[in-house]
Amino acid sequence: MTDFQKFFIGILSGLLIAAIIIGSVFLFTTRKTDAPYETDMEMTARLQAEKEELARLEAKRAQIEAEIEALRKKPAERELTQLEKERLRQSEEANKSLNQSSADANKKKLEEQERRKKADEALRRAEETRKRQEELIKQQKDLEEAERKKRADIEKTERESALQKAEADKKRLAEQEAAKKRNEELARQKRERDAALKKQREEEQRIAAEKKRKEEAAAQKRAAEKAEADKKQHIGEVNRLVDRGIQAAKKGNYNEALEAFKQADNKMPANEPQYSAGKYFDMAEALNNLTTANPSAPQTANALSDAENYIKKSVSADAQKAKPHYVYSQIADKQKQEQKAISELEKAQSLDPESYLYNYELGKKYYTRGQYQKAKQAFEKSVKINPASEAAFFNLGMTNKKLGKDNEAVTAFSSAVKIKPDYVKALLEMARIKKAQKKFTQAIDHYKTAMGYEPSNTIVVREMAQVYSDLGQNEQSEKYFKDALKMGDNDALTYYNLASVQIELNKQQEALSNAEKAYNLRPSDERFLYTYGLALEKNRRKDEAAKFYLNAIYENKNYAKPRINLGRIYLDTNKIDEAEEHLLAAHALEPSNFEVNTNLGKLYGLKNDFPKSISHYTSAAKTQPKNITAKQNLAAAFISGDLKDNAAAVYAQIIKLDDKNWDSYYELGRLYISMNKKEEAKTILQTLLNKNQGYKKAGEVRSLLSSL
Repeated sequence: MTDFQKFFIGILSGLLIAAIIIGSVFLFTTRKTDAPYETDMEMTARLQAEKEELARLEAKRAQIEAEIEALRKKPAERELTQLEKERLRQSEEANKSLNQSSADANKKKLEEQERRKKADEALRRAEETRKRQEELIKQQKDLEEAERKKRADIEKTERESALQKAEADKKRLAEQEAAKKRNEELARQKRERDAALKKQREEEQRIAAEKKRKEEAAAQKRAAEKAEADKKQHIGEVNRLVDRGIQAAKKGNYNEALEAFKQADNKMPANEPQYSAGKYFDMAEALNNLTTANPSAPQTANALSDAENYIKKSVSADAQKAKPHYVYSQIADKQKQEQKAISELEKAQSLDPESYLYNYELGKKYYTRGQYQKAKQAFEKSVKINPASEAAFFNLGMTNKKLGKDNEAVTAFSSAVKIKPDYVKALLEMARIKKAQKKFTQAIDHYKTAMGYEPSNTIVVREMAQVYSDLGQNEQSEKYFKDALKMGDNDALTYYNLASVQIELNKQQEALSNAEKAYNLRPSDERFLYTYGLALEKNRRKDEAAKFYLNAIYENKNYAKPRINLGRIYLDTNKIDEAEEHLLAAHALEPSNFEVNTNLGKLYGLKNDFPKSISHYTSAAKTQPKNITAKQNLAAAFISGDLKDNAAAVYAQIIKLDDKNWDSYYELGRLYISMNKKEEAKTILQTLLNKNQGYKKAGEVRSLLSSL
């Protein structure tokens, strides 16, 4: 017999005993409740008898009351009798008085007797009625007393009955409550036994389920362990293949690397996206690094294609990692897929916005594409993430420079130099900005600082020489251009700039030699052709100069300088039409050019086209309002055009600009004389002598004053 069977039999036995106990209690309770019930019946019967007796008394009293009421109605008859007696008495008295006849008296006497008899009879009956009424009243009182006592007995009996009933009810309720509690206790015991039985069953079921679960868990664990072992073995094989491929790629063995990667790809486990993404990334990165190390290798294109294939698989398996997108950008960049390169780099940056590398590289991409505002934002974030990056500050400076924000650019370059004081590229850019802002002294300071770190940097030396040239310090400029050449700078631009400075220094022979070297190095550069022609012209070789000016114009029809100089040569050799052609072409290119307008003013003066001559001299004077020669030319043109008032005004302007320009006093005095303005002439000429008694034409001035 099993434990469960024993337990079940025990439960059944308990239930049987409980049933017997409940039956006994029920029988006992029933008998107990019968006794109070019998007492109630006896009390009820007694109470009913007393109530019936009371009813009988009440009926009897009602009968007596009715009889008394009937007797009470008889006093009227008695009163009538008394009234009759009173009438008889009065009648006797009257009879006595009137002495009626004896016959009538007898008759009346008999009548009176009869009435008296009746009256007596009535009195008798009335007395009997009175006595009866008194008797009945006494009986009535006795009955009322009996009723009162009976009611008191009934009330007492009812109280006793109520008390007995209440006591019986209380006892019955107490017994019922006790029975209820016994029943509840039995029910509780039954529930406990049922619960115990249920718990036993549940425990047995739990034990069975736990046993089954453990068996299943053990089986699953064995299966999982086997799967994990298989997976580890599988992954281990993939790892070995990938590692072998990476090592082959590092050695530049593309075919071996590719073969290992192909095998790894075929064995890549399913349902392991993160692992797969990582391995595909490793393969793509290895092939990308191979192409970086060997960019000109014949297999580079294939390696990039395979790298692209693996990086796509990596991104497809897990698109939420930034680095695969960054490597994809590098691969696309090498494949000249510009848009793909930048979009992948943007994805990398969006996934890891605090990466210095991604922001920096993205800034470089935007800069290359000319998206300078985006580049600026990327570089600004780069320097915020890594404030020690001089390269990021330098690129931020270059971007600001492209955006025309020179002051911000200088600030960025300065930050780069603070991090790396020998950052010559940053110093050079700062110098260039200062040069463009015509802050030449600051530019030279930056160039000199750069030279302190790289004294043989020909770019720095050459550009500083150019700044000295812009400052008009041609000797210093020449020195640094020559230093650049000594350092090995064989650039045509350096020879060109040196020749230009030497022309200004009137070192025409040296200028010609250097201009020729620049031309020989770059014979089709219009600037070098022009400068060589200018050097030839300065060395009095105008015919040769004209040829080089023409060559410069041929190379660039919109280059005004050679046309101006060629026009001037033609003008000097009286080739007016050729001169006009080139000067007008130059004027069309540069309508405000001082030299063009001066030469055209001269040309049209020679052609006696004074309105045009005046127009061009006026433009020249506006371009350089403090140039005395320009104003003198304009005044002469006004005189030639018979606009003497205008000429006088121009001479007055010259004297105001330079009160020691004695020739202008002299010319203005003569002009006033020709205009018959003797007082004005006398005043200006006398002023000339007063201010400069040793004027070269003082005798002539005195003669003019004497004529006035």
